[in-house]
Parts: sequence; C-alpha cells; structure tokens
Amino acid sequence: MCLITSYTNLFVKYMLFIFNLIFVLSGIILLIVGAVIQASYSDYDPLLDESFFSVPVLLIVIGTIIFVVSFFGCCGAYKGSYCLIISFCVSLCLIFILELSGGIAGYLLRDRVSEVLDSQLSISMKHYNTSSQIRIMWDEMQSNLLCCGDTSPMSWGDNLPQSCCADTTVKCVIDKAFKDPCTTSLKEFLQSKAGILGGFAVGIAIIQLLGIIFACNLASSIKGYESV
Repeated sequence: MCLITSYTNLFVKYMLFIFNLIFVLSGIILLIVGAVIQASYSDYDPLLDESFFSVPVLLIVIGTIIFVVSFFGCCGAYKGSYCLIISFCVSLCLIFILELSGGIAGYLLRDRVSEVLDSQLSISMKHYNTSSQIRIMWDEMQSNLLCCGDTSPMSWGDNLPQSCCADTTVKCVIDKAFKDPCTTSLKEFLQSKAGILGGFAVGIAIIQLLGIIFACNLASSIKGYESV
C-alpha cells in the first residue's frame, strides 16, 4: 500500500513539473498576445478609451507573474515542500481569478466597440486636415482595412484621401475608392481582437485548473507524509 502511495506521489510530482512547463508556455503566449493586441490597439489610440488598453496590459502582467509563480511550483515539487506547494496553489487561484476577469472584460469590450466607434469616427474625420495624428490614423486604417469614410466614401465629399484607393499613383475618385465603410471594418477588427483576448484568458484559466488540482493533491500527500 505504501509502495502504491509512493508511486502515486511520484506521478503527481512529475505531472506538476510537466504542468509548470505548460504554465510557462502559457505565460509566454499571454505576453505575446497581450503585446501584439496592445500594439494593434495603439494604432487607433485617438478613437479608443483606456478600457481597451487595460485588458491587454492585464494579460501582459499575468504572463509576467506566471514566470515567478512557476518557480515556486518547480521548487515545491522538487523539494517536496508543503509551504512552497501551498504558496503555489494560492498563487494559481489568484491568477485564475485574474485570468477569468480578463476574459470577461475582453468579451465585454466586444459590446463597447459599436458604442465607441459610432461617435468617435465621424468626429475624428472633421480633424483629418488639422491633426497629423488623426490623418495618419485614418490613412493607415483605410489602407490596411480596405475601407473608406465612416459610413461610405461619400462621407469625404469631393476630397477623398489617397488612402481610400488601392492605386496611390493617380488621384483617388469615388468610382475607384474602397466601398466598405470604416465603421464596419474597424468594428469587426476590434471585436475580433477583443474575442481573442477573452478566449485566450479563459482558455488558459481552464487549463490552469489542472495545475491547481495536481498541486493540491501533492500538498495533501506531503502533509499526510509529514504527519506520519
């Protein structure tokens, strides 16, 4: 019976090591996803409020914390330290809550996109010729998303920006302009990014539950061994 228990504890310990490797990889993924989406949001900084930037920043912070927490997990599993394993369990639970919060916030951002863009895009168009930041933003948005104007190319009147057309070597006219409105194109772009944020945060949080189970199991085994 003791031999079976010993093998079981060894199995749990190795599984916790493997989980920590997966945990580190998930931290790297969160860092990369958070940084990439933060950069993509920054292209539309004049339009977006702080709530859009808080979620990717949260993922970056969580990814960084994961590296530190993984160290406790590895040390606890290697040394068979009850205190380190418990610290690891508590840290995992806190990160789990943060990840769920980030996931929920990411999905909530999808609903806020329409509210923000419907007003901000039309307002920013009025400053196209007076603000270099807004002009650069509109030109990059129209070129990258293949769209023109907030609701249609007609929104620009007779003065279409060159970025409304694929061919930049000749003057851009209505007939040659991109047909899709930028409100729709940017909305789809931002909603997809918010969905990615929410999906990664919730997905990794679910995987993390396995780590909590293994860590609690190992901590219980160590505590039982010490009490003998």
